[in-house]
Amino acid sequence: MSAFSVLAKTLITVLILWPAIAAATLEVDSRISAVTLYPDRAQVTRTLSVELPAGDSRIVVSGLPATLADNALRVAGHGKVALTLGPVQSRRVFLGALAQQEEQRLQNELTALEDKKRAAGDRIKALRQQLAFIEALGKTAPATISEDLRRNQLEPARWKAAWTQIGTGASDSYRRIQEEEIQIRDLLKKITKIKNTLQGIHTGQRQSKQVQFDVHADQAGPARFELSYQLPGASWTPVYEARLDAAGGAVTLIQRAAVRQRTGEDWIDVTLRLSTARPAFQASLPELPPWTIDLRPPAAALFDSEQTMPRSRALMQQLASPMAERPRAKMKDERDAAPESAQIAGAEFATEYLIPGRATVPADNEPHYFTVHQEPLAATLAALSIPKLDPAAYLYAELRYPGAAPLLPGPVSVFRDNVFVGNARLPLIRPGERVKLSFGKDDKLKVRYHIDAAVSSPGGIFNRNKKLERGYRITITNHHQRAMDITVLDQLPVPQDKRITVKLDEKNTSPVSQYDVDGKQGVLAWRKNYLAGEKNEIRFVYSVAYPAELALQGL
Repeated sequence: MSAFSVLAKTLITVLILWPAIAAATLEVDSRISAVTLYPDRAQVTRTLSVELPAGDSRIVVSGLPATLADNALRVAGHGKVALTLGPVQSRRVFLGALAQQEEQRLQNELTALEDKKRAAGDRIKALRQQLAFIEALGKTAPATISEDLRRNQLEPARWKAAWTQIGTGASDSYRRIQEEEIQIRDLLKKITKIKNTLQGIHTGQRQSKQVQFDVHADQAGPARFELSYQLPGASWTPVYEARLDAAGGAVTLIQRAAVRQRTGEDWIDVTLRLSTARPAFQASLPELPPWTIDLRPPAAALFDSEQTMPRSRALMQQLASPMAERPRAKMKDERDAAPESAQIAGAEFATEYLIPGRATVPADNEPHYFTVHQEPLAATLAALSIPKLDPAAYLYAELRYPGAAPLLPGPVSVFRDNVFVGNARLPLIRPGERVKLSFGKDDKLKVRYHIDAAVSSPGGIFNRNKKLERGYRITITNHHQRAMDITVLDQLPVPQDKRITVKLDEKNTSPVSQYDVDGKQGVLAWRKNYLAGEKNEIRFVYSVAYPAELALQGL
């Protein structure tokens, strides 16, 4: 074969293999650098650093959770040379072991503990056999002693040593059995704890995902990529503390976030953001399906509410849109990869909180708490009493929330002068809204509620109507060394028939508001500023008239 033929064949081979030679496949390690957590899922960002050759390369990242959403995969690239990114794709990889690292670790630890428990049980069986042998010797010894006595061959020193040996052996066996049983109890506690943890994070998945994407670099050089994806199995919920300084008249409202996740990935030293947005893997506008009507046969003409429920549910669908990742500031001399463009997460329809410093959240499905915000707020202290239900007055603080973002509903732990007084629930609070926070019973306000015998009567006939009168006396005493604004609530019965008449008596202490307190019909309010040591009595008198021939119910 001529030299020209050899050269031609070599060139043909190179041309055929050129794509495989030109595109280098690079297996790259990654670390989780940032997490944006939504109320029902997480967006995880991994950082990859790689030395790129000139030309085309394929970046491969392995060992990712199998539950990641393929259509939420995103890659951003940054380098000192021009980069062009190709499409991102993923594929499932089936493994011989559990895919989730934490689940695999706990499963291995559980197996080791089960082995230790089984070994301890085997040692107890051996010790019980040894103890049974010792006990058998103790049972046969008296017969041997009797035989030695009969033959006049009893040696006290020898038998004393034998008894001592039997006693020592039995005592040692009992002690060692007890030690093994204590060890088994400790092992069972650890096994139960691990099983409970596994139950919280169990997936049983023996598969993971591998993500790969192509990149073209004009020149060789270092590059950094950010791979982001969404995962289920993670959430955050708001929790609050309200701390009242009664002397200073201020409430410190502390907002925290309870974060938990069972994604299989431990988030160690990450930038953690909490978002109120609710991204959906498939977000779409709601649609009204056709609403058809028809005639039923007479036997089936009854209204069936169950068949109308799907239409009602369709009307209740919520709009959702994915929350964009906050853009990262580029380093000097870096240029964005061509397909990427900056995206800004606005605060008009959702709020995002950046947790200060670095955060760590293991994949143990246990709550981990982070402080989001705390702020002292000026408050007005007052008290509320509903003596018909409870002859006590409850202290509350009324304040205006000045924050820029709404406070989501959540549980609140209430402290008064650093003393825990109970739990409550905070409603949704929008910026600028006023809210009342209860701080438990005020023992320095005394409330008495009793029937006014001079007024109350079982009823009588008046102009063919039957009339009932009811009267109550409510006494409020302020034992504080300061004035207190106190509101007392009671209620009138609300007639459901126009033939029933309910009237306040002229002897009644005039309420500040009546019939429509907080939008509740029939509620009356007496509000007064009580000076230090002041005592005041409220008379609550009303009558109910209705036709004598009818019976009244509900009073």
